Amino acid sequence: MTATNKVVSSASMSVPTVDQKRLVIVGASGMVGGYALRYALDNSAVKSVTSIGRKKLGISHPKLKEVLHQNFADCSALTDALSGQDAAVYCLGTYTGSVSDAEFRAITANYTIEFARVLRNNSPNAAFAFLSGNGADPTGRSRLAFARYKGEAEKALLASGFPRVYLFRPAYIYPVQPRKESTFSYRTWAGQWWMLCFDRHRSAKVWFSKTETSEPWSSRKCPCTIALSD
Repeated sequence: MTATNKVVSSASMSVPTVDQKRLVIVGASGMVGGYALRYALDNSAVKSVTSIGRKKLGISHPKLKEVLHQNFADCSALTDALSGQDAAVYCLGTYTGSVSDAEFRAITANYTIEFARVLRNNSPNAAFAFLSGNGADPTGRSRLAFARYKGEAEKALLASGFPRVYLFRPAYIYPVQPRKESTFSYRTWAGQWWMLCFDRHRSAKVWFSKTETSEPWSSRKCPCTIALSD
């Protein structure tokens, strides 16, 4: 069978249950990566999870191995950790406006490409799942830095030689656990998203009518978002 690259948007990666798999997660201290880690640790199809990040997660599990790595511009030191892996879930990233443009590109595109290079050299048959974003532009023509740099990473991953590449492009990810957005632009975006969704779904009584649900307004989840929960 000829292996081909596959692009999957807003879907979960199917994991066979016959043979347990060895999984790498990058960015498990973040919201999305944290949920990926919890799911992997609870999934019987996963034999082991190697978490790679800059800081300790503060949890203990018989499946979990933590590898601290500070400089993602050079992932050569991860050779041993990335050997013999079956799949990687890459969730490392930062917010637009939280760092300089040069650093934003380095974190979003360069770090991803460098990590993929080392993984490909040491686990050539691994699948690669990448947390991208809505609007990612592999052509590089977008006026938005986020779209250009996510697109740059996507394009490089698809050309890297992995047998399977999964690109996840969520828009706004609804945080089930209340949190304060780190930048003004994200707080503004969240508010605008709610207003847009209210206009789109105001006829959906199950979601909006107070008589249909006892769920507080502050915790309701719009079907337009990806909601992370148990």
